[in-house]
Amino acid sequence: WKQQGKPVENIRLDNAGENVKLEAAANGKDWKLNIAFEYTGGATPQRNHLVELGFATLWARARATMIGAKVPLGIRYLVCKECIATITLLDGLVQITLNGVTKSRFEHWLGKLPRFTKKLRKWGEAGVVKTKILKTPKIGDRGVTCMFVGYNTDSGDDVYRMWNPDTKRLLRTRDIRWLGRMFYEPNN
Repeated sequence: WKQQGKPVENIRLDNAGENVKLEAAANGKDWKLNIAFEYTGGATPQRNHLVELGFATLWARARATMIGAKVPLGIRYLVCKECIATITLLDGLVQITLNGVTKSRFEHWLGKLPRFTKKLRKWGEAGVVKTKILKTPKIGDRGVTCMFVGYNTDSGDDVYRMWNPDTKRLLRTRDIRWLGRMFYEPNN
């Protein structure tokens, strides 16, 4: 952030050992970040209630998203990490007013919207991901139906994170044929 012209001036955290080491490294001879560290007492979430409320809100949104996508309970345990990451990312699109200016959180912080916002999809949507390779037989499958679980923010604006239920693995791809339905809904 310092290289982007947004230096961190203060960090508030508890006085756990790893946090004390972080302060020593951040303000040490190698990093020289000149950050003021403020320590709170351990096990005192009431001193950080806004962040704690934010965590609870994001968890509730993630649960509602998975329920809305009709993801079975057993599968939710496999995809909840991706859902929470996506919900946290989408939280940056919430409009807030700072100093009388209403913009998304991303626009206030970065000055613009991230690339992934150009091609938003509905979490849990079904799409056929291309799996064909040179050795695929002529009559072999050319793709597999997967579930959209997130955005790949370090790639182009059309690269998505797709969950393959057969392998229980994540695919990062832009080669998707969207099916126009949710993954866990019948093919009506």
